[in-house]
Amino acid sequence: MKKLGLILFVMAVSAFAAVTTTYKQVKTLGPYYNTTEKYDATTGGQAGGEIRIWKNGVDTLFVGDVVYVSANNTVRKSTTLALYNTVAGVVVGGTKTSMSGVTSIPGATDTAALASQQVLVMTRGRTWVRVDTVAAGISAGAEIKPSIYVAGASAAKSTAIDSFYRAFGRMIDTGIASTRVLAYINVK
Repeated sequence: MKKLGLILFVMAVSAFAAVTTTYKQVKTLGPYYNTTEKYDATTGGQAGGEIRIWKNGVDTLFVGDVVYVSANNTVRKSTTLALYNTVAGVVVGGTKTSMSGVTSIPGATDTAALASQQVLVMTRGRTWVRVDTVAAGISAGAEIKPSIYVAGASAAKSTAIDSFYRAFGRMIDTGIASTRVLAYINVK
């Protein structure tokens, strides 16, 4: 009788420890995939790529800002280059854009997210980046890294250490100071 009572007790405890797990289908894209945005050589179109949703730290993030991982699931921008050892990517939208990604050249004040709001960050693909205010120009094809002069802006890669973690893409078009320029983003 004691054995039966012990078995019933174990079964009752086991019933309360059950965990329900949910699953969703994995979508297959391969072997090739592309954006639905049309290519336009005059305006540098065909933006699009892989994005992730992050929480913005305390900054006001603009479309085109380069951001780094600053805390759990949180991104920020800075002029401290060493912080970009954890570069996350380029802001393409967020709460202020109704969680939609940019598909045309953004304005200088296109706000993506305020403090603690959600932000869309591109890790691979094509989008516009902000060129810092002191750049004499960044040629098409040049590797780019975060700026040390303007938080969230981009500059030409200048040293070997930049290529280890901080280089996050290549310019597609030539960029001059304080402009938004199409770039290929490839965060490692």
